[in-house]
Amino acid sequence: RLSSAEVTRLFNGATMSGNQIGRPDTKFQVQYGSDGSANGIYWTPTGGGHVTGRWTVNDIGQVCSDLTNSYGEKIQGCNYVFKLGERYFVSKTEGVNELAWERLLGGR
Repeated sequence: RLSSAEVTRLFNGATMSGNQIGRPDTKFQVQYGSDGSANGIYWTPTGGGHVTGRWTVNDIGQVCSDLTNSYGEKIQGCNYVFKLGERYFVSKTEGVNELAWERLLGGR
């Protein structure tokens, strides 16, 4: 599991993509700004849109998002970040039986 400092360095200015936790048919790509902004796009089999909002890292090392999509719906939550080899994953808990969702790291 990554520390708060490691998560901050990883997300600061990065573009991340993957599937939305709990909605595997929803894919996204978000740019995490060094000013705490978060902006991106998402798409589903029936359409897509934009997300905007803020991101932070809390004291226990979770990356937290407070986003709003094109329909005004809130997407909020905090997730632990894990690294396995050169791959990154997020998960709601630290439990070994918890499903982890892969995140692809793009350019800075």
